[in-house]
Amino acid sequence: MIYYVKQLATQDYASVKEIFSLTFLHEMIPISTLGFRWRNRSREDSFGIYTHAGDLLGFAIVSEGRHQQTQQLNKDKSPSGTGSRYLSFLALHPAHRGGRLGSVLLKVILAKAVADSMSLCLFPLENQRLKDWYKNNGFNLSSHEYFNFHCYGTRSQAKYLELLK
Repeated sequence: MIYYVKQLATQDYASVKEIFSLTFLHEMIPISTLGFRWRNRSREDSFGIYTHAGDLLGFAIVSEGRHQQTQQLNKDKSPSGTGSRYLSFLALHPAHRGGRLGSVLLKVILAKAVADSMSLCLFPLENQRLKDWYKNNGFNLSSHEYFNFHCYGTRSQAKYLELLK
């Protein structure tokens, strides 16, 4: 199958909503949560994976982390340029899971984070298989019980760079 990754666009919302509903049906996440995250997403950091014909197979919604929001409110720029992003959702249509498309999408997100000197975090997962998947893709469980991918030279970045080979 030929596919490509690009930034999510406003017209993708109906497909995102459908995939969200199919993916998070059993987790009882209200659709209003998706609406909030969609409206507040980082448009530069949120991506979809598409068929050659342009059909959305999966998506990743990334939003600014609390540190970045505080900087914007204070109009303060970090001298190091580092900050954080929050991976709100990463989901694939059920018919397209298990074929490494999720890994492809995550690698694009992580490469963007490294290029922008941004760390990426996500909050605890109930599913052990997903926890292991994120660990295998360079995330570490922090002492504050969330997963973090650091943009600077850490074991997680070394693991990520090894995955690209």
